[in-house]
Amino acid sequence: MRDDDFMLTIASDAQLVGTKAFCGPMKEVCMDSTQGMNSYEFQLTTLMAIDEHGEGFPIAFCYSNRVDELSMCVFLQVCKELL
Repeated sequence: MRDDDFMLTIASDAQLVGTKAFCGPMKEVCMDSTQGMNSYEFQLTTLMAIDEHGEGFPIAFCYSNRVDELSMCVFLQVCKELL
């Protein structure tokens, strides 16, 4: 990543425990990003698993100044290391 990039990844203990329950082989995982929600133009990306009720369960959040292939690879690598 560049020197001027900003990224904050958040995953609570409860999210990590839930991840072990909802993630695994043949389980669905999705990501969604929002933009333009604050004056700093940071984007919020949420990594979610699908629970037993078909609802999205947030695994981790990422606030960053950009959402592209490189930044999402870094985000997913951090999530992988946490799990």
